[in-house]
Amino acid sequence: MNIGELKSKTIQIIREYSNNGELIGSGDNKDYLLSIPGALSDAQIEISKIRPVYKQIILLEPDTVSAKYKRFKKPDKFKQIESITLNDEMLYDYSEDINNILIPKEYSGEIILTYEKIPDTFSSDVSEDYELEIDEDVQFITAYKAASVVYIDDQSEWAIHFLNEYKRLLSNIDIKKKKSNPQIVCYYTP
Repeated sequence: MNIGELKSKTIQIIREYSNNGELIGSGDNKDYLLSIPGALSDAQIEISKIRPVYKQIILLEPDTVSAKYKRFKKPDKFKQIESITLNDEMLYDYSEDINNILIPKEYSGEIILTYEKIPDTFSSDVSEDYELEIDEDVQFITAYKAASVVYIDDQSEWAIHFLNEYKRLLSNIDIKKKKSNPQIVCYYTP
């Protein structure tokens, strides 16, 4: 889902608990809409701690080559390695330092890195077309977090209600289900 769809979903959830279809509480609807993207961003980060976001890249050229290793710079928003394959076979003979992945110099061929990525953060100025990075089957949960933020100032009992529903849904996420085959999204040359 994109931000525009999730804003609509948030308003739909709020209207389910409204008076004759009107938003509960007072205030300008535009203010509500401006608070939603930041809450969606926070929810995406929280959900990714339960069900990680995976990205897959092909490592092309090492940053440096030492006597023993090819040194590949870790991608932006890198959290941890899920797997590395060399010519479609799992590679276990690698190491890491703070900024790099080190692969023995003698290995050659196509190196594919699958890693856990820290999702992007965003705020009210994000494009309506921006797609969340978390799995589609859990994206709807973010709307409950957004609904709780909408009511934080006006109606604290509704804010608590939506936050409790968000936490309930969060606790029911199936952590075993994950993207088993992340799509290769880019070729990476540091």
